[in-house]
Amino acid sequence: MALWRATDFSAEMLRIARGRQAPPTVEFRLTEADSAFDAGPWDAVCAFHVLHLVEDTEATLRRIHAHLRPGGLLISKTYCFGDMGLGLRLMFPLLRAFGMFPPAASLTLDRLRRAILDAGFGIEQQRSFGRNLHSRYIVARRL
Repeated sequence: MALWRATDFSAEMLRIARGRQAPPTVEFRLTEADSAFDAGPWDAVCAFHVLHLVEDTEATLRRIHAHLRPGGLLISKTYCFGDMGLGLRLMFPLLRAFGMFPPAASLTLDRLRRAILDAGFGIEQQRSFGRNLHSRYIVARRL
């Protein structure tokens, strides 16, 4: 039976998640993104909307790689704000000043792909879903 560990740095998000129906093999933990996977080795790490929020994307990817089993998967969905138009990017500091936008890296798809490859992964799939072309879905395998 597979164990799933769902993590978030927000106690409120975990409270909401715990209120939903989940299999008994799902464990919820409050933790920072950089250390969420430290108890591995894992078969897979899902990093949804987190790689643009960590302080050092490259270091986080290297740590994920180190905590995956050989051949393990990184499944990520990451906002590439650096690929957005200048008008949108200029709004982020204003929104941040009012507490409406978190500190986030201005990743581009090229920089994100390079960081994943440099961390020791091979990219197997890449795409965007829906109308938001800047939210990139990437599946990478630990080499």
